Amino acid sequence: MSDILPGQPLTLYDRVSVLLYRAGLAMAAAGIVAGYSLAWFGRALGDQGRQVETCLLLLTAVGISFGVGFLHLYAATLRRGLRWLWGAAVAGLAVAVLSGGDPVAFYFQRGYGTVLGGLWIACYAMLCVKEGFCFRLYEGYVFAGLAPVVMVAHLFAMGTPAVRMAGWGLLAGLVTLFTLRKLPQPLYYDIGDKSKYQ
Repeated sequence: MSDILPGQPLTLYDRVSVLLYRAGLAMAAAGIVAGYSLAWFGRALGDQGRQVETCLLLLTAVGISFGVGFLHLYAATLRRGLRWLWGAAVAGLAVAVLSGGDPVAFYFQRGYGTVLGGLWIACYAMLCVKEGFCFRLYEGYVFAGLAPVVMVAHLFAMGTPAVRMAGWGLLAGLVTLFTLRKLPQPLYYDIGDKSKYQ
C-alpha cells in the first residue's frame, strides 16, 4: 500500500497533475470500452465506423500518454522505463498512421502491427499494476495478466472469434471497474510521501 498522508499540503501542480493522470486513465478506459463496443457495431457504420475507430484509438493513446506523463511513482528507474516503453508505442503509432492512414487496421490486421499496438496495452497494464500495488485495485493485476493472453490469442488466431471477442470484453469490463474505483479516491492518495520521490 502506498503512503497515504492526508496532512501533506498539495500544491496547485500536485492537484492538476493528479487530475490529469486520472483523466488520462479515464480516457484510456473509455477508448477501450468504446472500441470494444464498436467492434460489434462498426461494420454497420461503414466508413464512418473506421473514422470513429481511429478517433477512439487516438483517444486511448492520448489517455495513456497522460497517465504515463503525470504518473506519481517513487522509483525514478521505473518511471524512466515506462517512458521509454511509451516512446516506443508513440513510434509504433507513427508507423501505423504513415503506413496508409488506417492505424486500427494496421494494429489488428498485421502481426507486427499487433505487436506495436501491444506496446500501448503494456503501458496501460503497467499503470494498472502500479495502482494494484499501491491502492489494492486488484483488477489492475488481472488486466495486466490477461491482456497479453488476449493479444497473443488475437495475433495467432487462437480460439474462435467469439472467444477472442469475449477476452476483449473481459478486458473492457476490467478497465471499467478499475476506473470506477480509482476516480473517487482523494487526490492526496496519488501524491504519497513527497520526501520519497527519486
